[in-house]
This record gives sequence, C-alpha cells and structure tokens, in this order.
Amino acid sequence: MYTGIDIVFIPRFNSWLQYSPTQLATIFASTEITQLTKHLSQSTTDATQSIAMQFLASRFAAKEAFYKALSSACAEKKSITPFTFRAIARHIEIHADSRWGSPRLFLDTKNFTAASGITLPRISSTISISHEKEYTIAHVLLTVKE
Repeated sequence: MYTGIDIVFIPRFNSWLQYSPTQLATIFASTEITQLTKHLSQSTTDATQSIAMQFLASRFAAKEAFYKALSSACAEKKSITPFTFRAIARHIEIHADSRWGSPRLFLDTKNFTAASGITLPRISSTISISHEKEYTIAHVLLTVKE
C-alpha cells in the first residue's frame, strides 16, 4: 500500500479563476472544467468565488496526493519510465459519489498511456479531502493489484 498527502492554500487559486479552459486543461479534466464553469456561472458573489477556489484547490491537492502515492508505487517497478505531475494530472478526475457525496478518484489510464506511452500497473485507490478556513488537504491510499 502506498500513501500520498498534499495540503494547499486555497487563496492561491484566486488567479486561476481567470485562466482559460485551455490553460486549466493542462491540469484538470474536461469534466472538472465544466463543473468549475457551472459554479462560476451561477453568480459572481464572493461566496461563489470562494466555492470555485475551494473546488480548484481540493482537486489540485487530490491530484498531487495521488501522484505522490503513484510515483512511490512506480519507483519500485524499474520498467516504468518516470513521468511528471503535469503528464498525468489531466487524466485524474475527482468526482463526488452520487449517494454520499464522498470523493472518488478515477484515472483515465487509456488516454494517459496513449499520450505518454507509459503503461501503469493496475491500481485501486481511496481518497479523503478536507477543508478548513484557507486550507484544503487530500490524502490518498493506493494499492497495486498484482
């Protein structure tokens, strides 16, 4: 089992609200950009801006935590070529469970492999995300399936 954790300062993402969809697509999946756009289109209040920043920050922290856990797993497999966070970030999607609202992490391995030429091991993961005032934290547990 491998673990990854990341904490981010939410206000750091205020400027990211001005990024174009193309700029955001270097890190976020298209479904995440659509969700962000939906948040921002509801209104222009400070509360909406705050929710949008928290959305970006939590997704970013989750992707970083997943990358840390995955890179630890891949480091043990000498046949896997090292890759950067940016190479995999847009292939990681965070969704809220439809029933409980808890976060679920999905990795689009097919498109990651097509884009990078790297085949990853089969994995399963569990994620937890929390927010407190100006910070969000994400923790990922990852298991490699043999």
